[in-house]
Amino acid sequence: MAAISRRFSRLSLGFPATVIVGDGEPVQIPELTNVAVGGCLIPMDEVVEVGALVHITIHLSENIPLEKIVVEGSVLRCEDGQVAVRFEKIEPGSLHHLQNLILYNSSDPEQVEEEINEHPGLL
Repeated sequence: MAAISRRFSRLSLGFPATVIVGDGEPVQIPELTNVAVGGCLIPMDEVVEVGALVHITIHLSENIPLEKIVVEGSVLRCEDGQVAVRFEKIEPGSLHHLQNLILYNSSDPEQVEEEINEHPGLL
């Protein structure tokens, strides 16, 4: 497998998510463990076509339904029970939540802050 170039550090957040691929039905993901500002790796057994549109809602609190990150992206690859998604569209509030979650949970916050400053959006 070729080396994968990353712009953003990835980390395990452990929050549940709801994933909708294209016009499909929502799929509940118990724990989204591989997340970055620019994308995520979703544990899914379904085969998903590369390029497919994906709508992801990351649930930050069971008690507060409005505490969530909502993002749209496209499938980069699907293999070994995992779907790699590049984030392409996110509301400013969700982007702020996502950046802060990764920044404050990272083992190297200085590196994450540098990445965010170099690439202020998603891409």
